[in-house]
Order: sequence, then C-alpha cells, then structure tokens
Amino acid sequence: ASIPFKKVLLFEDVTLHVDAALHNVAMVSPVPPLAFTQGEAALTTDGRSLHVQARAKLGGEPATLTLDEDVTTPGGQVKLDLASTAGPVLWRMLGLETAGGTAPFTLHVSGSADGAQTARIAADLTPASLSAAAFGWAKGPGDAGSVSTTLALQNGAFMGVRALSAQAPGLNVKGAAQGQTLVFTTIDIGRTQATGTLTPPTRPGAPWAARFTGPVLDLRHDTSSTPAHSTVQQAEAAPSGPRWTAALDFTQLYLAAAPAPPLQDFSFTGEGQGGTPLSLQSQAQGLSLSIAPQSATRRTLALQAQDAGMLLRTLGAYEGMSGGTLALHAVYGDGLPATGTLTLQGARFVHAPGVTKFLQSLTLYGVAEAASGPGLLVDHANMPFSLKDGVLYLKGARAFSASLGFTASGSVVLADDTCNLDATIVPAYALNALPGKLPWFGHIFSAEKGGGLFAMRAHISGSLNEPHVSINPLSALTPGFLRGIFGLNLDGAPKP
Repeated sequence: ASIPFKKVLLFEDVTLHVDAALHNVAMVSPVPPLAFTQGEAALTTDGRSLHVQARAKLGGEPATLTLDEDVTTPGGQVKLDLASTAGPVLWRMLGLETAGGTAPFTLHVSGSADGAQTARIAADLTPASLSAAAFGWAKGPGDAGSVSTTLALQNGAFMGVRALSAQAPGLNVKGAAQGQTLVFTTIDIGRTQATGTLTPPTRPGAPWAARFTGPVLDLRHDTSSTPAHSTVQQAEAAPSGPRWTAALDFTQLYLAAAPAPPLQDFSFTGEGQGGTPLSLQSQAQGLSLSIAPQSATRRTLALQAQDAGMLLRTLGAYEGMSGGTLALHAVYGDGLPATGTLTLQGARFVHAPGVTKFLQSLTLYGVAEAASGPGLLVDHANMPFSLKDGVLYLKGARAFSASLGFTASGSVVLADDTCNLDATIVPAYALNALPGKLPWFGHIFSAEKGGGLFAMRAHISGSLNEPHVSINPLSALTPGFLRGIFGLNLDGAPKP
C-alpha cells in the first residue's frame, strides 16, 4: 500500500494492492440451496475492483468460478462465470432421476452489483442418463440434449425467467417472457403436449400462478419402487415450499400404464404449497374431486364417480369391476390418520373371488343374479376406514346383494396389497337377513350389522389377488346370538 502524506487525503490518492489465498472455503453459491465446499480461492483487489478465481465442490461436483466486480462506483458492474457439472445432487433438486453420467453447464451473471442483473445458464445433457418419472420421459447417455435459460435477478435475488429452451429425444420446451409472465409456446415432455403460462409472485409471500392446456397430460409412470406408505406420509406432512395456484384443461389425462384408459375432458383449479394441495376442484368424464380446508391443518376430500369400474381401470388399480357409483368422503392432515367412508352401489365384480361365487350359487337368488350378468353383483357397500402409515384399517365394512352379504374388519397393507381380515359371509342375503330385521328379536338372529340367520365366519389373509380364505363351518349352523360361542379363532386372528 502506498499512502502519500497529504493534509487532505482522498481514496484515489492511495495505491493499494492485495493478494490473498483462501483455503478450505465453504460459502453460498449462485445456485441455491447448493453451496460451495472444499474451496481454494485466489483474491486480488486494488480497492477499486475485485477479482476472484476459485475452485471448489458444488453439489459434490468440481466447479470453477471467476468474479470481477467494481467495488467503488455506485451501481458498479459485476461479472460472474461459473462452470461445473450437474450430478445426482442437482438432478434430485430439480426433480429428475439419473442412472449415471453428468451434464456440464455454465452460468454467466452480469449487471449492476446492487441492481438489475441477468443470468444465463446453458447445459449439455448429452452425457447424462435422465428421467422424469412423473411424465414418463427418459433419455439415455449419448442421446443429444441441451437446456438454456435466461433469468432476471435483482441484487442477486431471483425475480423471474426471461426465456427457457430444452431439447432432447422426447423433450421439447420453449418459453419466452411477456412482461413478468413466462409464456410456453411448446411443452412436449414424454407423451404430454401442452401450452401455457407461468407467472412469478408479484410480491413477497404471493403464489406462483400456472395455467396450462393441451390435448394430452400424461402422468403414467412406474410406482413399483415407491412404497405406498411413503406417499401417504408425504401427503400428511406439513406444507412447505413455494405457494402456487394452478388451472389445467386437457382433452385427455392418463394416470396409469396401458391398458388403463385415459380420462376425457379433464379440468383442474386449485392452490397449494410445495407438493401439498390446500384446496382444489377437478372434473373429468363423470368424475369429480374436491379438497377443502377443514381447519388450519386438516382438510376434507370428496370424490364422486358415476362409473366406479371405469375409475379403477383408469387408475390401473383393478380391471374386474363393471359399472357402479362411488362416493368417498375423508378427512386428513396434521399428521393424524386419515378417516372416512367409501360407499359403492350397483357394481358388478366380473372376476369375483371363487369363494363368493360358490356361495352365491348356493341359492335360487344366486342363480337369478348370475343369469343377469357375469360376475358378482354388489347392490350396496359401505366401508368406514382409517389410513395411517400406509395401512388401511376397516371396521365394520359391509357389502350385500340379494344373494350374498359380507362384513369385514381388519387391515390392508397398501405397499404390497396384503390383507388380514376377519369376515362374516351371509349366503341368500335377502332371505337370510330378514329375521335379523324383526323388532325386538332381530339381534338374536344377527349378531352383527349386515349379518344374517345363517352366516359363516372366515379369515382372509395374504395377497388380495390370491387371498387365503379359512372358513369356520360350525359358525354356519348357528344363529347370530350363538355364533360368538362357536366361533373359531382361525390363524390366530382376533374375532370380529
């Protein structure tokens, strides 16, 4: 440093030169929430400008950074160049999955140090193996791909996207800003085709606003590696992340892999925070879904379907049901078990379990119903339930038709579709249940709601697709008030 001896000393009279070497540096990065670690930096300044040359780890990948800044002039210019590679940590942050390979990218920031700045990011996706499971999109290593985007910053803080372009096999996204809104003229991701807009918050705490429309929204993906209970726990977690509002309109919505059919004329309006919907309204092809706040931490869900069989096929959950109307009402949130009731009317199980088909055929009613159509007809079903940690608990679930009645209590593990249920099976339900409806004396003949004069105790366990059914034959010979005396505790299961 050279400092002249003057009565009036100004900064520009001072000659200053500083060199510094920094080791094992950890600091914030221009790509939050990632941070620089294991950094080695060389810093040079003359008091008027600052120059930094650094090497470090960014998200576990090597990175180089160069910074030049005017530190004396108000509104002085800043220029930052970052070069690194996107690896598993960054891919997970972006909601992508990788089977290997990294993608080199560059970030260039320029503008006023304490004002408006522009950031440009460019990445070469070719070396990486990537997938976006939610949209059924994937690319292999060596398949050409690139991403480029221009961002608006204010004193380093993100303000909005000015332009976005992404190309790869099965991927074509193009968007440009109009005012503060990013307008997407093309969105092709996997089988999804759409156009729309994305508007950033207009003030702190305000939501992002998204509006998208198109011929196909395809959300088919493989969930076999994701346990059902993980999804349930995430849904019940406290909301976190940015707030948002969304409006969607698509001609077709796919939810499960073939042969599951699409839903037609899908519309959605809602708001939420992060991955948690706080309220929504949705309709599609005789189906309606709504979520509304019950309290600050609890929400209600209502689902109505005019064709329950079609809904289950669309979800890829079950192909053996035909027709039927379905209604589901539930309350969930705040880390508490979800509770509710599902009702089903007029549904026919085309691939009914063998035991129920056998019992149905034992009566004249069963013969008549079998002749009316394939499978097992269920006139009415009522299933109170609770859901906690991926386990569905039934208590007093009932289903019946003229030829067969059925009650069940127990649990179903959603992760692997295994069950542990105690059941009562009532053949010839219309006639068998009649004595139980007599005033004053009905409880003598039917010990449980939905039961009958002659009914068989059963225990159902194992896979729902091929369950193991143990029947207590003695329970079929006793009226309701004696059934508890003769009931056998099959397979060590608790009695209903």
